Amino acid sequence: MSNIGCLSDYISEVSRICSQWPHLSQATVHSWFRGQSDACWGLVPGLYRGHMRADLEREILRDFRLRATAYINLLPSHDLELLFIMQHYGLPTRLLDWTESHLFALYFAVRNIEASHDAAVWVLDPWSLNEAVIQQKSVPTVHHPDLSEYVLDSDPEQFERQVKAKAPVAVRPPHGTERIVAQRGMFTLHGYDPEDLDTFVKQTALTKKKQIGLEKISIDGSKKTTLMKELYMAGISHSTVFPEIEGLAKEIGFRYSREYMSQAVNDAPYDRRNPL
Repeated sequence: MSNIGCLSDYISEVSRICSQWPHLSQATVHSWFRGQSDACWGLVPGLYRGHMRADLEREILRDFRLRATAYINLLPSHDLELLFIMQHYGLPTRLLDWTESHLFALYFAVRNIEASHDAAVWVLDPWSLNEAVIQQKSVPTVHHPDLSEYVLDSDPEQFERQVKAKAPVAVRPPHGTERIVAQRGMFTLHGYDPEDLDTFVKQTALTKKKQIGLEKISIDGSKKTTLMKELYMAGISHSTVFPEIEGLAKEIGFRYSREYMSQAVNDAPYDRRNPL
């Protein structure tokens, strides 16, 4: 389908894609979604986007653990759980954020209404990813033995600079923050290979003859405000995605902005004498 410009077309496209994976209707996990404000961006975790020294992950973990105790009362002992907290506060990690809500993903794709370029929502079948990578039709939690190679070796004599695992895997995070709960957050945890997830999926289909469910929905950049307003009217807004005072402030700011008040939905003109 060409670039999506309205909520109804988006929902129809999501339904079409998810209907290709009928096994998920009987599974304990649903399709995952990731919204990106630029359709040209790849599915690459923050640690591998070039800004950070990925070979210094051990030191990044160490410094965060040592210094974050001034702000967080009880830090997890498990490094993977620590990665979730680091990701939550904006520190680049080997994690890539996903959500079980297609509407939340669309929100993340279109929330930057000042950017006119096209956005995208990616749709992932996490079971097929894990079946190809760890030969499991499941989405494990951080303590599962299949994820042991995604943790840096703690043996001081080894002092490894990278994890043993190469390919990305789908994982369930602990719901330790209101934001993860509200956003129905899930993650892909990546190994030492900085390769784009989309490229990995294509190569897996060619070399291993294994199909991983992953599709991209393009969002018309000129319709971001329209879609944001439609989402607001559907109950998806800043404060529902970010259940904090900052989210509430942004929601009210958007609700009474010139963009919101002047934006037509379904081509209905805005009448200043009869405001919404």
